[in-house]
Amino acid sequence: MGYTLRMTWKRFLLNTLKTSALLTAATVGSIMVASQRETGSPWSAINSVTHVIDGDEISQPDDFSPRATTLGIVANTSAMVFWAAAFEGALTLTKSRGNTATGIAASVFAYIIDYHVVPKRLTPGIEKKLSGRAIFSVYAALAAAFAAAAEWRDNGDTPDPEIAIHA
Repeated sequence: MGYTLRMTWKRFLLNTLKTSALLTAATVGSIMVASQRETGSPWSAINSVTHVIDGDEISQPDDFSPRATTLGIVANTSAMVFWAAAFEGALTLTKSRGNTATGIAASVFAYIIDYHVVPKRLTPGIEKKLSGRAIFSVYAALAAAFAAAAEWRDNGDTPDPEIAIHA
């Protein structure tokens, strides 16, 4: 049992890392594209994420800023690690593989939490720079990333490489 539990945790952590990388790439990319289109700068909406750290009373720069841009990407990445862990945990607990529907459901759930449950100070911040339509595109990219992650995750139905070598 100890070995099985250890392998389950190992698989969970690896799946979470892979999923969070995909979610981060999808959200940062879609935020930057939407920001370029709507504000003229790809950095503007990413920088606005730092309101979580700095507060709403401090205005964030529209152009690349070593501090604001780095903090915005780090804050977004942290949120994506959280959502990846929640997604992978749900799939692991339900012994589900996941699919497009679970990707869409996860993205809708994230949107509800981000904009209707957490305090305003903890919202993503992109709403300060992007239209509702652009925010929808970001969450659509998030849904696609969740769905893609569900397709490539290790469900434990393939042999562990360490086991295969010793078999």
